[in-house]
Amino acid sequence: MYGGGFQLPTTAAQFKNIVKSAIRKTLYDVKEMARHCPNDLRGGLELVARKLGVRRIVGEAHQAGSDSLLTCQTFIKMRECYFGDGKLANVADMITGITTCD
Repeated sequence: MYGGGFQLPTTAAQFKNIVKSAIRKTLYDVKEMARHCPNDLRGGLELVARKLGVRRIVGEAHQAGSDSLLTCQTFIKMRECYFGDGKLANVADMITGITTCD
């Protein structure tokens, strides 16, 4: 999508805008969501999933498909446990390491 003559973004804001235009929906970053949860859910994907009782059902760590599925399952569990009653809006479109706190 961005190559073959297209310039890569030079700022975090440009990167975020490109991500938003590519996704065209609300973005949720599981790592950012974990930072806003009680009970210290911080850590890598495997650790966060384990703390939530989510287990990898196929593949190995650091394989794109398997990690994507685990990320999706972890998002669903985190949303169910910690982001009811409209709280998901608090982490919408935040990207860890890119989005700054206002």
